Amino acid sequence: MLIDLTSFPHFGLYGTPLLILYIWGLVFSMLLFVRYWNKRNISDLFLGAVLLAHTFDRTTFTIGFLGWYDAYPNTKINYFLFNVLFILGPLIYLYVRSVVTTNFQWQRKYLWHFMPMIFFLLYRIIIFIYDLNQEGFEQVQDGALWSTLNNKYVGHFSFSLSKLLVAIYLVLSIQLYYNYRKSLNQYYASTEKYQARWLRNFLLIFSTLFLISLIMQEINSSIISLGYTDLFWAHLIAALCLIYLAWFGYVKNNRSGSELEEGIVSNAKTEKASTLTQKNEKSLRALMETEKPFLDPDLNLSKLAKLMNLSSSDLSSLINTHFQLNFNDFINQYRVEEVKAKLEAGQAEQYTLLSIAYSAGFNSKATFNRLFKKFTGSTPSQFQKNRSES
Repeated sequence: MLIDLTSFPHFGLYGTPLLILYIWGLVFSMLLFVRYWNKRNISDLFLGAVLLAHTFDRTTFTIGFLGWYDAYPNTKINYFLFNVLFILGPLIYLYVRSVVTTNFQWQRKYLWHFMPMIFFLLYRIIIFIYDLNQEGFEQVQDGALWSTLNNKYVGHFSFSLSKLLVAIYLVLSIQLYYNYRKSLNQYYASTEKYQARWLRNFLLIFSTLFLISLIMQEINSSIISLGYTDLFWAHLIAALCLIYLAWFGYVKNNRSGSELEEGIVSNAKTEKASTLTQKNEKSLRALMETEKPFLDPDLNLSKLAKLMNLSSSDLSSLINTHFQLNFNDFINQYRVEEVKAKLEAGQAEQYTLLSIAYSAGFNSKATFNRLFKKFTGSTPSQFQKNRSES
């Protein structure tokens, strides 16, 4: 299908939606930069840069559908539409790292992540300067060196290298995310608001877009040559993802940085672990049974450690070693037992299962159902039905 474009901008069925969606991404990236300037949350800076890079990455196709190349056949814009995948991978990784790391600070060593991009930009500048000084450059879109060295050799190599780097950074980012998820269970009894669904979805979106680009590349090279308009749908999907990334990244995800206390979460035993005796174990059991701190829905390792007059790391080691549980399972076992006791006392006749769960310290219906079945082998309603029948 040919697109007859005689002017720029040409607001057609292909260019207009991409333009609108990428303006959306540009606006929200600027809003994130402003919020970083005001609040100095470095995760806002990285997320704004991710949105900006993701928006810029589709510029070639967007301006193409708007008629740029038809209206300006001798434009030199190709020299400046650099491959942002060199910077997108590191930005995704550093954003995730800034969210899951307490008191994350920029360090000079992080500049190494951007060295491929810097070399790539220098290479582009050298090519442009060389072609600029060649006769007839003003009459063509791409100069002699660009048409030979870049289009035939370096361009293909840099494209493959950028894809490899993005894959590596996505794997590293996913690893950071899963380590963060594991650490939550060592510190929080109720992890719902810390589960980082936003991070999960953020990584899922970029991983999916990356796989789509690989599939399209394989189809184009091995099955059928894809035209400009054939690639539109992949770019539209990427543009639509900006709606979620921009809205939830800026409006809904206003918390920056992990709220884990630095140095607390660790499965390793501390030097004082050997001093954690059976007496400590009995004291902890007595505290849980008499004072019932698990009824506090916001209970965390630090709060319970203060009640025990232990350091957080010592309490974590005590629970891991003597109870063979992480903090999350340790607390929620008591909550499940509390719910069972209330059901056996007949409170289900006066209150709903959910209200009983909330009174036992749970603050999420889904979490309550999942953990109840995990520790009892049946759902709360099944347990209640069996109890009534017996």
